[in-house]
Amino acid sequence: MQKQVQCLLQETTFNLVHVQLARMAPVADGLGSVPKVLDFIDAVSLNMRRRAIQERGPVRWLFHFEAQRMARYEQKLILSFDQQVVSSPLDKRAIGAYESLHVIPNGVEAGDFPYNEGEREDNLIVFTGRMGYFPNADAAVYFATQVFPLILRKEPDARFLIIGADPSRRVRRLARLPGVEVTGYVHRIQDYLVRASVAVAPMQAGSGIQNKVLEAMASGTPVVATPNALGGIEAQDGKHVLVARDTEGLAEQVVQLLRDPSLRPRLANNARRLMEDKYTWERSLAMLEEVYRLVIEQRSRGDKKRGKGRSQD
Repeated sequence: MQKQVQCLLQETTFNLVHVQLARMAPVADGLGSVPKVLDFIDAVSLNMRRRAIQERGPVRWLFHFEAQRMARYEQKLILSFDQQVVSSPLDKRAIGAYESLHVIPNGVEAGDFPYNEGEREDNLIVFTGRMGYFPNADAAVYFATQVFPLILRKEPDARFLIIGADPSRRVRRLARLPGVEVTGYVHRIQDYLVRASVAVAPMQAGSGIQNKVLEAMASGTPVVATPNALGGIEAQDGKHVLVARDTEGLAEQVVQLLRDPSLRPRLANNARRLMEDKYTWERSLAMLEEVYRLVIEQRSRGDKKRGKGRSQD
């Protein structure tokens, strides 16, 4: 890929190179003449640190060691690219408060997730995401085995749907539990969000902005989340979402929403307005284009200064 990129640059003039993800950064090695932007999306070092907390035995040590290595690599990449992007303030803090590191949140295509405040299925709880991804699988297992049994004690007819592609073996096994269903891949997440009474995001690991939260907010599905799931989303506890930090708290917040039909639309309406104000792809794209303009202008000014210096020698 690196050779292909260099061939393209020899054939055509480009204004800028945008590299997506830290693992792709080597593709841009040696491209000193072209402005470069790196989109980290999230701080992988933070993701690994949180993963280390969830693991046991030698695997915990391995992720702790890899988190330290990744943190050093992220610092190196700050110096290798003109400007960089992350999706949340938490990820920026994990990497460092660099002027060249910009926070551009993820977004939602509002038209793809129409707001629905109408009839929903009673006591239906959903959790969405690709279930082959460790933070999602870990959260699904945690909620199904520790939180959901507490909910069933108070709401015996509650159902918990785990919705998303590539469920791991331990996630598939959750379907044996009372009230739990594992769907695997579905064509449209929206069809499940508009039916649900509550969407949960019980993340214990991971980093960046959770699109599952934004999509539920867009759909009018009230959200119960852990602080890790909210990341840098500017949602207020009790106004846009309900936040809980432990097993009992998650169960209590979900039961509260299941039993209070007046609270659900209030949270949902506030959350939809927040999404429309701050988390649309149009807004994110405009912010990214500003970073592009900044990079190109900075490089252009630098080239002019170097040109003047050479003419005076």
